[in-house]
Amino acid sequence: MRTGLDSRFYRILTRIGELMIVSLLFVLCCLPIFTIGASATALFTVCLKMVRNETGYIAKDFFHAFKRNFKQASIIWLIVLALGTLFYMDLRISNVINGTAGFVLRAIFWAFLFIWEDFALYVFVVLARYGNTTRATMKNAFWLALGKLPFTISVLVIAILPWFITYLKPDITWSFMFPFMILIGFGLQGYAESFVFNHIL
Repeated sequence: MRTGLDSRFYRILTRIGELMIVSLLFVLCCLPIFTIGASATALFTVCLKMVRNETGYIAKDFFHAFKRNFKQASIIWLIVLALGTLFYMDLRISNVINGTAGFVLRAIFWAFLFIWEDFALYVFVVLARYGNTTRATMKNAFWLALGKLPFTISVLVIAILPWFITYLKPDITWSFMFPFMILIGFGLQGYAESFVFNHIL
């Protein structure tokens, strides 16, 4: 008969294994680049099920969500990518403008980038959680990101923390962080963020 401690240890090991599987699947399905949206949607579909203890077969659930949302998620991803590229290029241009005008423009484009990143964090979760039109999905994600700002900031911290640490100590952490994120990190991030998203949604 398995003791409570043994049972808990087994569940922890099982969850670690599940996070490794979903992280590796996410990375592999992101490789064509244009499939990143569908892969992110599948990742959050699985992670949201994990936090609600509704998981079945991880790979089966992942690929089912990937296939089901592929077209819509890919369209949304291309829009997200285009907007992010536009705001980034605007920010780069504003950096070469001196004086008050440059300062004001940089502040505006940093604000746009902040809103864009918040929106990008929510949109694939909303798509994973609810079946809706592309326009409604993007609209709901935008208003959720702004309307639930404290939760949005907490999710943002989870999303950027590994890369911020790597930025601070690139010579120490990059050789560790890159394989860690592939092996389990993306799954772990999605799982942690899904606790917040599950509370919101």
